[in-house]
Amino acid sequence: MSTTTKSSGATAGTTAQIAGFFTEYANGVSLGLERLSELRRVALEAATVQQNELATAWKKGAELAVDGYRQAAQAQKDLFEAAVERGREAAKLATANTESATKTVAGAIAVLEELAGHATLTQKKAADFAATQNATVYSAAQQQFEATGAAAAETLQRGVDTLLETQKIVLGAKAAA
Repeated sequence: MSTTTKSSGATAGTTAQIAGFFTEYANGVSLGLERLSELRRVALEAATVQQNELATAWKKGAELAVDGYRQAAQAQKDLFEAAVERGREAAKLATANTESATKTVAGAIAVLEELAGHATLTQKKAADFAATQNATVYSAAQQQFEATGAAAAETLQRGVDTLLETQKIVLGAKAAA
């Protein structure tokens, strides 16, 4: 008996099929990697755009807050200038009306009451302006956090609203007193 094997045309056909299979498999893997690379590139571009939009929204919110603080500082400065002027008027009343102590005291009380009313009104205006600024900042933050942190933006809004309402209540009590 002979132990040698004969090769036939079937083996050559099988080899060609295997080579064709590996070629198709390699092409499929290559195409899949290209598509994965493209998907990753698109995802990174979208993330970059979202990060830029978030940074822009925070910058706008910070600018609004700075503007609000600047206007509140100006209101405080105006209030201080009014207090100084009222003090001068009270001093003039005191020196001009030395003959009538009752008249001087009544004039001083009137000036001080007017000053207190003006101070309360200025504080209320500052609180209203801060509430307006807060609403604007909250809206910008809420738009940016809709998908990721709406609860955080709402918590921030509630905290600032509570602070502003408390300030308004205190100012209302001062005005009533």
